[in-house]
Amino acid sequence: MGEGAAPQNFVMFHIGRSGSVVLTDLLNQHPAIHCDGEVLGDGDAQGGFYRLTPTLLAQGKKLLEPRDPIAVIRTRMSQAGPEKCYGFGMKFYQIRYNDMTLPPFLLGVERIGVTRFLVLERENTLRKIVSSLVAQKRGWKYHVWKGDVPEPVRVTL
Repeated sequence: MGEGAAPQNFVMFHIGRSGSVVLTDLLNQHPAIHCDGEVLGDGDAQGGFYRLTPTLLAQGKKLLEPRDPIAVIRTRMSQAGPEKCYGFGMKFYQIRYNDMTLPPFLLGVERIGVTRFLVLERENTLRKIVSSLVAQKRGWKYHVWKGDVPEPVRVTL
């Protein structure tokens, strides 16, 4: 960011298994950027807010009250501070789970200062499928953190 330039706030749309967690971690290493994960996620450690589907409820996940997603993002943006570029990630379906459609969501985030819209695309669809199957076999453990030594997993396609 140049001196005196306004922060270029952004939203990073993605599908699962596309590298969004790695990119978020890398962006957060820059002192002028604060990048949240999925702030409208499923009630995990990211503090998500969407109403859960019957499938997730059947898995024993807690039903969360729907909240105004624009207000949630505005609050997170203000917590990052005015001098930092603020970004967050989300999956497209999280808009629907927060009782919105894409056009009003985009207008809403533009009004609060989001100026960049990124879409992560996973080139190798087979690797995305295999990655999801491995996570499923591991009890929906999607990420391997530093120091973890995961057991090898065999999947059948």
